[in-house]
Amino acid sequence: MDEKLDHILEQISKLQAMPAQLNTLNQRLLTMEEKLVKMNREINDMRDSVEFMENEVEQIKSAHNRKADCVAVTQVENKLSKMEGTVLSKLEELENRSRRNNLIFYGIPEGSESKDYHSCEQLIVDGILKDLMGLDIAKNDIERTSRIPRGSSSRDRPRPIKVCFLRHSDRDQVLHEAKCLKGKHFGGSRIFITDDVTVTVRDTRRRFRENLNSMSRSPGVKYAYVPWTVPLSVIVVKLDGTRQRLFKIE
Repeated sequence: MDEKLDHILEQISKLQAMPAQLNTLNQRLLTMEEKLVKMNREINDMRDSVEFMENEVEQIKSAHNRKADCVAVTQVENKLSKMEGTVLSKLEELENRSRRNNLIFYGIPEGSESKDYHSCEQLIVDGILKDLMGLDIAKNDIERTSRIPRGSSSRDRPRPIKVCFLRHSDRDQVLHEAKCLKGKHFGGSRIFITDDVTVTVRDTRRRFRENLNSMSRSPGVKYAYVPWTVPLSVIVVKLDGTRQRLFKIE
């Protein structure tokens, strides 16, 4: 009789907790809906720009057929090329902005999420953020997690895990504390964390870092580093303590 009563009380407790869980789920859905509305608006703006470019192309063809004016055609082509570069830059910016709440976790052994944890989110929250980094971030603070498909050059390494946080502040906190993972291991593997950016940003950031040594040896410079920010830049710290942000490296 006592066991049945305990079972009934347990079910009642679960039912009482459901409104809070549904409220959390509703808040997450509203956040996702706001993001989708904003992205759709920006994508529509990009689509309008592309349609404008297509109209310009048709005008070029008509002008070329009528007058064969090579000078005018060249000028319009240069204009279109500039517009195309602007559109591609805006699309790149939009793509990076859509990833601003994401982080990539490298080195977590395959199958860890199913072997010792109930889900990939629980693995990140308990196994990495709490146990390895000492951070108080709950499962409800994470929108979703997933393994990234393995590339052809990384067959022997575990697939990275993409973690999408609900708040940018939580993402920044985790990235800031990622330095504490140095010397620590999870499942026998070394773990490290990066931001989630496009290939273009990663390549440009790598080129920036290749120039850090020469910049640090410049007169009056103490050191230089590339921060985790987009658009990319280099912070130069001078001997007098002042800082200078550079967006281009000559």
